[in-house]
Amino acid sequence: MSPPLRISAVLRHARQRFADAVAIREPPPGVLPADVDDRVRQFEAIVTAESVRDDVMRLPSPRSRLHAPQRIAASEELLSSAFASTGWSVEVQPITAKGRGGRLDYGTFGPTRYSDLHGRNLIATRTGNDSGAVVLLAHQDTVRGSPGANDNGAALAVLLAVARLLGEEAPRRSIVLAVTDMEEIGMFGSRALVPELRRRFTIVTGLNLETIGYLSHEPHSQLVPKGFGLLYPDQVARVDSRDYRGDFLAVLYNQQATHAAATFAATLATVVSHNATLLLRAPTNIPLLSGILRGFVPVVNQVFRGDHAAFWDAGLPALQITDTANLRYPHYHSPADTPDKLDFGHIRNVAITTAITVQILAGADINS
Repeated sequence: MSPPLRISAVLRHARQRFADAVAIREPPPGVLPADVDDRVRQFEAIVTAESVRDDVMRLPSPRSRLHAPQRIAASEELLSSAFASTGWSVEVQPITAKGRGGRLDYGTFGPTRYSDLHGRNLIATRTGNDSGAVVLLAHQDTVRGSPGANDNGAALAVLLAVARLLGEEAPRRSIVLAVTDMEEIGMFGSRALVPELRRRFTIVTGLNLETIGYLSHEPHSQLVPKGFGLLYPDQVARVDSRDYRGDFLAVLYNQQATHAAATFAATLATVVSHNATLLLRAPTNIPLLSGILRGFVPVVNQVFRGDHAAFWDAGLPALQITDTANLRYPHYHSPADTPDKLDFGHIRNVAITTAITVQILAGADINS
């Protein structure tokens, strides 16, 4: 072999080694309880597409401490009453942030600084028998002028459904339903929530619901960020094999939450189909490469968009469940984000899947 050919072979080998080192494969399927089909049937008899639609339609909108304070207060009262009526202990966590950097929720959505912010997280709890807690959260606020049906009304409807389904549980670990505030302007609610929950519980997993209500079965309706194929070659190949249809949920998780992510995916496969999820582990757990990737590969920062990032930054297991938002949903952050755009049968499936996943992670038995 001539020197140029040898150098070329070495470079190809080096590129392949690098690709193998950074490639993030999907984990094996989660192992579900033997009675999971019974759980699905029980929950399907309680949650319907119509009940989910009614919950989304009841939410006042837009919801913002800055631009629509009366409507977000009315939404908070609606959610609080619904949680309490289904057996949850409900409390409000005040939030104050002074001189903090955030982002605009209109126009360019660029960086800004807030001199004096005041908001409220809503925390509903079913107390367990040990110190552990499974946290399910969704943000309440919307961007300026948007009804926020998908971002994030659909996720709030899932929280309400889970509250009904698990309101009589006697879990081994506590179950916390958290409605976070001011996510759209800098995730101030989740940044305040995490230390408060850590003070009370050992957090087993945080599950963040973010923009989950839109599916498209049209070819090429799903965008994939440039460079994603380097980190997620198998997952992107699977999307490619399905003609880039936006008909799945993405589950973004850190390594500590692998079990929770695999459990959610296996449960959704039982409720819907094998192709219903795409599992994407965050590159934060790649030794030495994490900082480099976040600093020099902008696409990596896509997986940090949302309230789950507060858990990751604290070194806690967490995942985000999303329909990929602006990578699929044409009405993202716009006045056209209205309930008629949503797939309520799909949201119902997400609610049932989420309830069973939380039930499994919390060690709660059906009919307990």
